[in-house]
Amino acid sequence: MAPVPFDTQKFVETLTASGLPAAQAKAISSAFRELRAELKSEMLELRNELKADIFALRNDLDKLRDEFKLEMHQLELRMTLKLGAAMVIMIGATAAIVKL
Repeated sequence: MAPVPFDTQKFVETLTASGLPAAQAKAISSAFRELRAELKSEMLELRNELKADIFALRNDLDKLRDEFKLEMHQLELRMTLKLGAAMVIMIGATAAIVKL
């Protein structure tokens, strides 16, 4: 987002046109310009902090995804073993029944 330029001269002219003395209008304009610069600085700082937080969150999500994949793989291995054991039992039971 491109910064919007602030026309201090026009601001002073607007204030003086509304009846404020020129010195007071210039003081208000100067204070407003300083406030604007300070806010811009704070926003840039917040933006950098937010980027750092997002980066950390992405790293955490990547770690969780990797842990989840590992757990799913381990579950798959356990289920394969249990299914294999069940098949061996069923084949053994079928063989025993056939021999009778």
